[in-house]
Amino acid sequence: MTRLDLLKRVQKRKRQIGLTIDNIAKLSNLGNRTITRFLAGEDVKMSTVESVTHLLGLDFAGNEILSETFA
Repeated sequence: MTRLDLLKRVQKRKRQIGLTIDNIAKLSNLGNRTITRFLAGEDVKMSTVESVTHLLGLDFAGNEILSETFA
C-alpha cells in the first residue's frame, strides 16, 4: 500500500467517524499541526502514523480493525 492509499483510507475513516483535526489531536496527544501535516501527506514520524491509524480503528496498513459502530 502506498502512502497515498493510506491517507485516503485515513481521510475516509475520519469522515465516517466524524472526527475533526482538533479531536484527533486531543485524543492522540499530538499537535494540530502534526495532524494537519500527516493528513496533507507530508513526512511525519512513524509513531504519528501509528497513533492516528490506531485511534481511527485502522491497522498500520490502513485496514479496518474496529468497525465504525464503536464510535
